[in-house]
Order: sequence, then structure tokens, then C-alpha cells
Amino acid sequence: MKKISDELNRIEKIFDNLEIGKHRTREYKEDREWWVLGKLKMIFQNENLNFPNYAEKLEENDTDFNISYDGEVFYKGLQITEVVPLEYKYREIKDSNVKMNIWEYYEDVLMNKLNMHFGPNNWLVIYFDELYSKINNNGYWHNVILERSKKLNLSKNTYEKILAIDSRGDAAVSLYPYLFVISPEWNHQSTIIDQCLYRKNTYYKNIKGI
Repeated sequence: MKKISDELNRIEKIFDNLEIGKHRTREYKEDREWWVLGKLKMIFQNENLNFPNYAEKLEENDTDFNISYDGEVFYKGLQITEVVPLEYKYREIKDSNVKMNIWEYYEDVLMNKLNMHFGPNNWLVIYFDELYSKINNNGYWHNVILERSKKLNLSKNTYEKILAIDSRGDAAVSLYPYLFVISPEWNHQSTIIDQCLYRKNTYYKNIKGI
């Protein structure tokens, strides 16, 4: 198994030297998945929430990672799926008459994953690899995720945990089994979550241990 933080550092150096958008190519798919895993760990770590330290990349079409706290004992399986930029999605569809917005696409990706059966020891992580202006044009990203997810029936799925992470790897939301903001977008020292004002110096005390 590899140390997640070491892989994140390695891949960020690679991505820093790539042309804009090239990280989205098939060539860097595995690196993207390590980057998402590393960013998720950083989010948890910055909020004093437990997250495994090590991971093993699995074969294509399998759960993406086995994760572990000590690098030896298996803890959970973790699968990463992407919401790619809509222009990439349209190229894949190859039908100019098909139109959707980013949130319809998000729901489509999520519901398709819920129809798969990876077992109760697996986590699903949804990565929004979309331009931040397109994700964030309706207010805070985490609030739109909350509102969209409230309308979905996530109770009948086989995943133990479902999480979503934003395109910059700064914000994350738990979708299942509990719907709450793990790490919100901050406007300096405060943010709005579900129409309530929260201060940065007290917010994490409320979620510690979840």
C-alpha cells in the first residue's frame, strides 16, 4: 500500500506542469483518482476527522481503492466517480440535441452508481471535475448539493458512505448515511449552510467525531 499524502504530493507536482485541462485525459485517470483521494484525506485531516492513511489501487472495473489506517489491515473499499465538464459529456454522447445542466448530470451519475452493487464495506466519492464558475453559479456549491440530494432517495443502496467533493478539492459533503456539510466553502471567516450563518472558528467543533 502507498501513503495517501505522498501520492497527493507527487501528483500535484505532475499536474502543476500540465497544460490546462490535460489532467482530464484518459492518460491521467489513475492520477486523478489518487488526487481526489488525497484531497479528501486533507479535508478530513484539517477538521480533525479520522481518515485512513494508506491506499492500494485496484484493477480497472473494480472498486478503485482499498484503504487502510496502518497500511496492512483492510478498512474499506473506496470508489471514485467523476462528474466531468459538460462539454466532455456532450462529446461522449455525440448528439447535439441532448442538453442537460450540471446538476441533472450529477443526479444521473449518482443514480447510475446506486444501481451497482459494491457491498456494504465500500464508500462512493463523487468528484465534480467541472469549472468552478459553472458549479457555483447558484450560490455556495455545498448548499446546491444539499438541496439536490434532499430530493433523491438514497436509502436503498449498498454503499456504506457516499461523499461528494468539489473541483478544487476544498469542500466536501456527506450524502449518505447522513446528509451534512463536512467542509463548506468559506467567505473569509463565515459561510451560509442551509440558510444559517456559521463561523469558521466554531463550525468544526460541531461536526468533530461524525
